[in-house]
Amino acid sequence: SIDQLKQTILQLAVMGKLTFPCSDDTSVLNLIEKIYEERILYKNNSKEKEILEREFERASASIIKNRAEVKARFFCNFITKGTTPAKNELLEEEEIPFLKVYNIVNQKLDFNYKPTFISPDTHNKKLARSKAFPGDVIMNIVGPPLGKVAIITSQFPEWNMNQALAVYRPVGGVLSKYLYYTLSARVTLESVLKEVKGTAGQDNLSLEQCRELIITLPSIEEQNRIVAKLEELMAICDTLKKHISETEATQLHLADAMAE
Repeated sequence: SIDQLKQTILQLAVMGKLTFPCSDDTSVLNLIEKIYEERILYKNNSKEKEILEREFERASASIIKNRAEVKARFFCNFITKGTTPAKNELLEEEEIPFLKVYNIVNQKLDFNYKPTFISPDTHNKKLARSKAFPGDVIMNIVGPPLGKVAIITSQFPEWNMNQALAVYRPVGGVLSKYLYYTLSARVTLESVLKEVKGTAGQDNLSLEQCRELIITLPSIEEQNRIVAKLEELMAICDTLKKHISETEATQLHLADAMAE
């Protein structure tokens, strides 16, 4: 199974088995400090500042071989879910694009499939909290299956989404592609999957679980190496999958010809 092979590769990447820190990499502590300084500027609430300080201390203490174990809530400035507007607020004409889970196809954004829009007024007022922008990472929180992930593209300058999607906005220079691949790895969700509560055959991740996800954070240089290696290996996997499909189609044609 090529899909299973992809998951194995993603797991190895998350575990730090595909790349290794280099002696001239910047310290991941510098990255953690940069994230903290950037985020503390927007914290006016003393309780929020206390949580951020606690997460900063936790992340700093976790560093081993220039990698830190951090919660998503620490390095993401924005983790929330969308809202579903009233039916009469969903439009077919081109206004603000409104995303649903089915717009994530093969871990990529596909807004050409059943595109839905909302008005700028709905976007800026009723659904202002769930705005998304190019570079944000979205993930479905209602399944099965869970683990559908995509990066918001620049097809539109602003987007919005329904309640089955959560959005992550990394700060401090953390690569969106690195977060995208990490969230795509099944192993990342395993820590919370056992706590997932489903109703009527659905699996649901809460926002708190999304914020509590543990992410391995290496230096920016290693993030770039991991992304480059994964891009290379995923392209090979896609080529293999294509060849397998072509071979299976040829075998079916041969079997039909022999039967005739």
